[in-house]
Amino acid sequence: MPKKSGITEKHFTTLSDVAGSLSTLNVYGRLVRNSDILPSTSGILHPAGTDEPLQLAQVVGYQDQGRCIRLDEPQVVAMPAPDGPADGCVWDPAQYVVWRHLPKNWVTVHMQIRSHGLHSILKSSAAKGGGDRQLSAGQAVQIITDCIPLAGGNNNPIELSNVLQSYGLDKDGVVTFAGFVIGSSDVGVLHYGFQLASDALSWLTVATKLIDVAKTIQDKAVPV
Repeated sequence: MPKKSGITEKHFTTLSDVAGSLSTLNVYGRLVRNSDILPSTSGILHPAGTDEPLQLAQVVGYQDQGRCIRLDEPQVVAMPAPDGPADGCVWDPAQYVVWRHLPKNWVTVHMQIRSHGLHSILKSSAAKGGGDRQLSAGQAVQIITDCIPLAGGNNNPIELSNVLQSYGLDKDGVVTFAGFVIGSSDVGVLHYGFQLASDALSWLTVATKLIDVAKTIQDKAVPV
């Protein structure tokens, strides 16, 4: 095609570059000093498929299909070696670098940096691992399923809308059932690392629905 006046090589691109821009990003940011990460030990792959070190970077923006996007809050991400100083999206090349043509689906490490007091971090972690734990609904149903036959009941399929009597439990059977739920380390709440107060199920009768039993087990059981 003849070139018209003023048209230079810089005004042209290639089909491969056009196709590549649909599945890749140009990323802009700053490098975090002394933060090398080896792909072989981090569980992530270098985008080029090599074992070259990655390093943490503070990403401030990216370019997607020619559109420049600035992040509201910079993100810390493991990145390969940059391709050079920033050359687009008005980022200052004296301060920022660019990573060109990174695959959009490349899986990397994203770190969220927050400043918290040591005590608050440890206290929060302890709470999540302890008092905030709860038996799952499935575990509660499994406990009921296992304890009913041991208390003299039948093996009919568990329907939470049914009452204890429909599984063949009489008054004494209900007491025995409660004893297994509370005290058995093989099939009761203890089996899952939880405990119930000795009187937690003292209100049960033959007319109690299984859904109410399950809810009580979930709500009242606490980690051992």
